[in-house]
Amino acid sequence: MKQTTLYTAHELIDALEIKDFDLYMIVAIGSHAYLHQEIATLYETDTKKYYQLFKESEYYNHPYLLSLCAANYRGIQQFSGIYLDEVKNSHSHQTLRLIKKGYKFLYHSIAHRPAIDILHLRDNMLKQIAKSGLDSTLSSFSYFTIILYLCHLNQTKINCTPYALSVLKTSFHLMNQEVPLPSDSDDDIRHFMARYAHLGLKKKTFKLPLTHFISAIGHTHATEALKQNPSLKTDPEQLNTIAFSNDLARGINTTAHLLAHHNINIIDLENITPVTRASLTQLLALTSHVKTTFQSPQPFEELLGTHLLLDALIQDYTAIKNNYLVNDYEENLIELNTLKAAYSAKIDQLNTQEQTLLDNIAILKQQLKNIEEENTSLLKKLKRADNTVQSLQQQIKNLQQENHFLQARLTPKQKEDQPDTKTMTDYLVAHPCFLIGGHPTWQHALKQQLPTWHFVSVEDLNKNLSHLKKSDTLFFNDAYNSHAMYQKIKQTGAILHYCGNTTNLDLTLRHLYNKLKNQLKD
Repeated sequence: MKQTTLYTAHELIDALEIKDFDLYMIVAIGSHAYLHQEIATLYETDTKKYYQLFKESEYYNHPYLLSLCAANYRGIQQFSGIYLDEVKNSHSHQTLRLIKKGYKFLYHSIAHRPAIDILHLRDNMLKQIAKSGLDSTLSSFSYFTIILYLCHLNQTKINCTPYALSVLKTSFHLMNQEVPLPSDSDDDIRHFMARYAHLGLKKKTFKLPLTHFISAIGHTHATEALKQNPSLKTDPEQLNTIAFSNDLARGINTTAHLLAHHNINIIDLENITPVTRASLTQLLALTSHVKTTFQSPQPFEELLGTHLLLDALIQDYTAIKNNYLVNDYEENLIELNTLKAAYSAKIDQLNTQEQTLLDNIAILKQQLKNIEEENTSLLKKLKRADNTVQSLQQQIKNLQQENHFLQARLTPKQKEDQPDTKTMTDYLVAHPCFLIGGHPTWQHALKQQLPTWHFVSVEDLNKNLSHLKKSDTLFFNDAYNSHAMYQKIKQTGAILHYCGNTTNLDLTLRHLYNKLKNQLKD
């Protein structure tokens, strides 16, 4: 009895070491020729969105997708956007719709079934296709991919033997396999490189148009024939026949006959196709691989000639596919429209910014005008103020002159009535008072004259000054003091007198003397 295992679709994908199942899904549906028209119809419902999703995906210019024929590449490109949109939005409506149409047998075979045998289901699918008289144009991995996808959606288990697992791995890995190339030690390659060494094949800079390369090979054969039979020099026609009847030319002519039948100009193709050191090395390796792997009876150079012309045709086909399919005008138009919309939005934004700047400039101009008018008004006021100052200075000067005049008219008796400094000092010492504030230097000088007086410094603001209210008289220097000290002194309720604004010691003593004496008289 065969050993079987029941897998979930996810478990089987892991067992098969499939790294990108989405790629297999895109190829399985996109390369189904029967679905191309249906895919195109869906694609046209939102071409811009679907194309952008494809353009931004890892499948854009994917090597495997580019290796497919033009029709399948177009179908895959269009379906990839539809599929990626469904993956992004976590649903599968359109994908299932296409599966129901292109893989109807698989869809109905898996629906509502708890488990399936994956190889048995694939074989039944092929029998159904043969019975319907249809040709199977899809690879086995496409059927296996759809089966895995449907089993995942329906939570259907997959019955799989070790043999089936091996078949599945082989089927999936064929998509990504690379052709192994032989090393430079291959006898056919060594012989070819040695025979035509005079052409400079080993130089990195080697490059010839294909038509010149073919002529150079023919010339080599003619030279070899002349060495063997010098008499051929007198028979150019025979020598030319020998030159172009070599194995390489035979392979080229065989392929050229088929292409000419389909109206492909071989000379034109040969003229535009370059043979370089890199391309020749690869073609030599591929030719050796084909001859060894398939045990071809054709001579090595004949196979190489076929490959040279096929490579020229492939290069031309690749360029055409790139120009007219990969760089499709429809997608270019989408990108141009996207760029146009982006530039249009940018222009609108710049126009808005420009209008904002113009509005700001107009506001700034108005503000500048207002400032200039205000400045003119201030200059006029300043001029009037200067005139007022000059007028006041003249009045002060006149008052000073009048004051001098009045002082000069004082009688000797009036002068004699004014006490001298010692008399005033003695009186003040005999009547001690409190004096608050004043510059420290000024206070120090007064302390020398009035040792019995009590002085309070500006720095004594935070001290307890409640005892000052017991004093009959307080003198307050308002020229060098603080508002806080004034408030604090006023709170004591003491009688407050001002010291005057002079810093002259004699004038200060006279002011204190007159204030104190007048108070005592009262």
